[in-house]
Amino acid sequence: MKDELRKKNFSLPSYAVFLIYFLLAFLMYAAFLSPSKTLMGTDWLNGGYANWVFMRDYIREHKTIALWNPYIFSGMPTIGAFFPEILTLRFLSTFVLPIHVSHVLGFVFLLTIAAFSTYWFIRDYLGDDLVAFLAGILYGFSGVLVSTTYAGHLGRLTSMALFPLYLFLLKRGIDRGKLVYFLLMGFVVGYSFLNGHLQMTYFGILFLVAFFLFYNFSVGNNLRSKKFYIYVFFSILGGIVAALIYSFYFFPVMENLPYTARGAERGYEYAVSWSMPPEEILNLITPKFSGILGEYWGRSYFKLHTEYMGILTLFFALVAIFGKFKKDRLVRFLTIYGIFVLFYVWGGYTPVFRVFYYVIPLVKKFRAPNLMFFIFNFIGVFLASISVKALLLENKEGQRMRKVSVYVLVGLFLVFLVFLVFKNGFVSLFTKMLERAKDAGDVKTKAFLLDEALSKFPAFFILSLVFAGVGLGALFAAHSKRDQIPY
Repeated sequence: MKDELRKKNFSLPSYAVFLIYFLLAFLMYAAFLSPSKTLMGTDWLNGGYANWVFMRDYIREHKTIALWNPYIFSGMPTIGAFFPEILTLRFLSTFVLPIHVSHVLGFVFLLTIAAFSTYWFIRDYLGDDLVAFLAGILYGFSGVLVSTTYAGHLGRLTSMALFPLYLFLLKRGIDRGKLVYFLLMGFVVGYSFLNGHLQMTYFGILFLVAFFLFYNFSVGNNLRSKKFYIYVFFSILGGIVAALIYSFYFFPVMENLPYTARGAERGYEYAVSWSMPPEEILNLITPKFSGILGEYWGRSYFKLHTEYMGILTLFFALVAIFGKFKKDRLVRFLTIYGIFVLFYVWGGYTPVFRVFYYVIPLVKKFRAPNLMFFIFNFIGVFLASISVKALLLENKEGQRMRKVSVYVLVGLFLVFLVFLVFKNGFVSLFTKMLERAKDAGDVKTKAFLLDEALSKFPAFFILSLVFAGVGLGALFAAHSKRDQIPY
């Protein structure tokens, strides 16, 4: 039924979608796919590059994996201390390609995978190729993912890129009732742990569990259903696959853990370090609000990334929330989980994090709550996709949602007016918050940057509103009689 309806609407072969995403990613990094050029990558050049060279050369000479690295801290374990990039395709490619070229190709392929996995998931859930294609671009090329380039954080990007893929495999497994999808899900999760960022993959698993419960209940697999327990069992088998893959690191690390800095609980202050200041949520309107790199004025010591996920994502996500929250349980689930993510990434700036600290397993071992923000980014894209699908319909629901979208645009304009009227008050408020911050660094310089940034903020706000208006206008112009595929 869904396939027949898709043929009447926009449709592209999956391979064509993949090639488009790959071409976009390739064009972004093409200038650095050269033996004579490389990306800067602050963290990567300071440590990652040397590790790759050491391990590659050691394997070439000794035909085995090095278990000890004598060049760091007078010597430390490799596998027993999460030595990056050993059993990965990227590392294997360094035996053929220059290391810095393999590094750049990692960004190209991971952004492609992030976009294509999102496309798969949204198309499977909403049954609309056009909406899914746009969703792939909105997530795969969002600021949260692309800005990992500056520090060279391929591990973080790996976890973010594979997140939509194991969600898709879980949903497909529940829909078709086949064990193979749960095992594939476990493989992807295991690879995300092995090749990605442990903490961010863990955050992805938290959402995966919540989505498992929500989706099963949505399709009628409640606690009295036999299917529910079958899928729980299948998921456990998938978890075993993930654990077996990750065991390459897990057992050596567990043996070495008592002797490491992260082997012991380091207290609440450690856990809330690198929380996201709540006022920086305004970076969703424009990345120029708090700035990054040398222009950053916020309460963190520095900032190498951006949370900006695109004004269109934010705008259409808000349309979905205000237009569908009461009637659509999927929108309610995503909105509630998104609020949870916000309070988590705000960390020590709100008292709510103490609940997470004592209730959620392993949080006491982690720091940098802001690493969970990519989940909020994906939720925003998911909500925006629901909104765009509804706006393209020529029925009562579509008409109602188009009215809601106009109200949301007007609401954002009113927020702009409030900021414009009380601009000096906001400058004073943010300056006082900055002065009281523990880890802000050079407060005098940041106070100057704050004043400069907020003087430009109204212009960037208006620009964002214009983009939102243009995007909405494009949907108004494009909407036609489209067959609705229920989700």
